[in-house]
Amino acid sequence: DHHITIFSPAGKLYQVEYAIKCAQTTSGLTSVAVRGRDSCVLVTQKKVPDRLVDPSSVTNLYKVTDYLAVLMTGAPADCKTQATRLRYEASEFKFQYGYAMPVASLAKRVGDICQVYTQRASLRALAAIC
Repeated sequence: DHHITIFSPAGKLYQVEYAIKCAQTTSGLTSVAVRGRDSCVLVTQKKVPDRLVDPSSVTNLYKVTDYLAVLMTGAPADCKTQATRLRYEASEFKFQYGYAMPVASLAKRVGDICQVYTQRASLRALAAIC
């Protein structure tokens, strides 16, 4: 089960399942997002892992653009990596086309990139849930 791109006899990619399990158990937090007609509410618990960590540096909410934020749980480093990817994709789209990237397009683009992470042995699936 060490090979990331090889299926098990049951048709599973163990490395992807390990990433999902890590994302679900690493943070141990409950996060909820509720969408309304023209608004949304994001709520999450805040857990500071150590007394030596600055509480203001611990977050699960990331600003992507002036009008878009994302709530993520999972491995903190993977969440930050994914937030950076979201910002990059949104800014590249705005630079290229002159208007803000639609949320559905951004979600599809980043989902497609995450899918590639499961297909290449040189990459690993991120343990982050958006």
